[in-house]
Amino acid sequence: MVKIMAAKAHNNRLNKNQSEGKGLFFYISYLLLLLLPQYFKGGFFEYTYLPFIIGITILMIYHVWKIYIKPKDNIIVDQTDFFLLLLIILYSLTFFYGISKRGSIIEFLKNASYLFVFFIARDIHKDKNIRNITIDIILLGGVILSIIGVGTMIGTWDYLASYSGSRLSSTFQYPNTLAAYASAMYFLAMGQALVSEDPKKIGLYGGGLFVFFSTLIFTYSRGMWLLFPLVLLIFFALLAGHKKIELFFYTLASLIISTPFSFLFMRYLGSGGPAKLWGLYIGGILLSALVFFLMGNATKLLDRISLKTVIAIILILALAALGLLLMAINATEPLVYENLADERAVSQISRNVKDIYPNSEYEINVKGSAALDSEDSYAGRLLVYSVDEEASNTSLEDYRINESGEFDLNIPISTLEDTNNLLIRFRNEMAHTSITYTEASLIDMETGESYEIPLKYKYIPESIVTRITGIGTSESSFTARLIFSKDALKLVSYRLLFGLGGEGWRTAYRSVQSYPYFSSQVHNHYLQTFVEVGLIGLILFIGFLLTIVYKYFKYIRKEEDISNRTLADTLAIASLTMLAHAAIDFDLSYVGLSIILFALLGVLDSMVRIPKESLELFKFNIYKNQLRKINLPLMILLVITLGVSSSLYAARYMKSQALKHEALGDMDEVESAMEKAVMLDPYNRDHRVNLMNVYFYQYEA
Repeated sequence: MVKIMAAKAHNNRLNKNQSEGKGLFFYISYLLLLLLPQYFKGGFFEYTYLPFIIGITILMIYHVWKIYIKPKDNIIVDQTDFFLLLLIILYSLTFFYGISKRGSIIEFLKNASYLFVFFIARDIHKDKNIRNITIDIILLGGVILSIIGVGTMIGTWDYLASYSGSRLSSTFQYPNTLAAYASAMYFLAMGQALVSEDPKKIGLYGGGLFVFFSTLIFTYSRGMWLLFPLVLLIFFALLAGHKKIELFFYTLASLIISTPFSFLFMRYLGSGGPAKLWGLYIGGILLSALVFFLMGNATKLLDRISLKTVIAIILILALAALGLLLMAINATEPLVYENLADERAVSQISRNVKDIYPNSEYEINVKGSAALDSEDSYAGRLLVYSVDEEASNTSLEDYRINESGEFDLNIPISTLEDTNNLLIRFRNEMAHTSITYTEASLIDMETGESYEIPLKYKYIPESIVTRITGIGTSESSFTARLIFSKDALKLVSYRLLFGLGGEGWRTAYRSVQSYPYFSSQVHNHYLQTFVEVGLIGLILFIGFLLTIVYKYFKYIRKEEDISNRTLADTLAIASLTMLAHAAIDFDLSYVGLSIILFALLGVLDSMVRIPKESLELFKFNIYKNQLRKINLPLMILLVITLGVSSSLYAARYMKSQALKHEALGDMDEVESAMEKAVMLDPYNRDHRVNLMNVYFYQYEA
């Protein structure tokens, strides 16, 4: 009897160890699938995200099977799940009516993978420790991604298209997407610092905050620069009690350290050596970590500060910051350009003068000194453009300074009937010349008013000035986005309820565009969804989000554990950051960003959902035994997703094989491989065209 009981105990331990081993393997696989796509061009291109879709579908099949063999468990348990499932089913149906069958397939696969990410995150993050581990690993992935980009900026290594020479995009290869990602990571790291009670961990999060905020600055994303303080205010409003005070001081410390170090980094970029730049960057990380470590030790002291005191400090610091900002803006110095080389090299700055009257007379006054060694040359050049409301430029003046010595110019300018702003460029370009612009101003000849034109800012990097002065409704990128949105609404009107199917915008936008442009994305995720799956699809997506929001607010009203509530607030605000920026750009077309978003939403949902015996949908109640029947169509959905994604990936493999055989001159094998590629991916036009070319080559006689 004792031996039997011992054998049973041994078997139980063995089964438990096997179960834990499988669970750990599942969890690690899930984390790898979450992180890897962002390092491969952000998962924007098909060949970068198809392996992820295959992998996450296999994990989801295993996950559903584990749930299915438990008689009391279901996959679909509340309205949030139901809305998301219906959205994916709608995407699958667009194959039958969409204007691009292959586009419908691709968008179905991508959105199905987001559903799988959400469901798995929802189910495996019920434990607080697992949530924190996942968030920490996501943050570590974000730090690595940011450093990859910074290393490319410095020139230590080269990652293709991660730095354009002015804006950082890292592995996402699009600066605005990186900005949304870095901002979300910033709030996620801030939340972890607020939740943690260990000063050492708080110090590590402080170092991460420097990395993410400096990355945001390096992207030069004006949209995210504007959104960031708004989201920060919402975060402050959501947090409970003393966490507001900690957020204020943590944010203040983070910005005070990150901003000047980032500005210094940009000032020396190109002129300073790698050692100096890395020294600045790593020095900023270490200083931020040290300050946060010290603040972590003083958390109890911070908690004693009243909210009224914090508000008073905020007002005082806001006034001080405004004063410093005005001082920095007004602190200018002469603009000096020198080209001692034997070849022409353009150096210039641009200044935008706003609120200019049309059909009016102005005069530009410029003072300085010039040096040149040839009568056929010129030391400086002033270019003046009229800018209309649609941000189109028309040249008004091209003045060349072709004499050495000091100059005091008065250049008359006549504005056009559509002039809204003036764009003035101060340039040096000719070999063996130098020029110093000391003063510049614009005079309204009718009123006599004079407007000083700043030349070189003493403390603010020129790249920052250029991006900030470009913010406005007349800026070309804003105008373009507005036109994309208007054209998207035109497309929506054709199929209001169910949309045009996956990649409907990419396929049909040329039929409604008001002027020639190329854009494969609407630059607004909600309008993109509207175009692809119509009003029904948009309602389902917004319904999915709103049900989480509803549960979140219900949760924070009742949750007494300040740590749990702060974590929920953090997940909500990090998700909001990505969702808000998606309204002005196409970030969520990057699979690498979307899966992070849906993973965070899944973790949040695991905290805020309340288990119920039935699903209430409008006036209907669907009970657990009925919900269990939904597991079958979900499994069918999984099988379809795995089969189709594997088929598309196999087609890409066959194309690569065809290229290898072509290099060897074996055209029969090329033909065979391309025929298989077309069979596996029948709606791929490129494969069909390639096969046709092979046929022409093989049988042209």
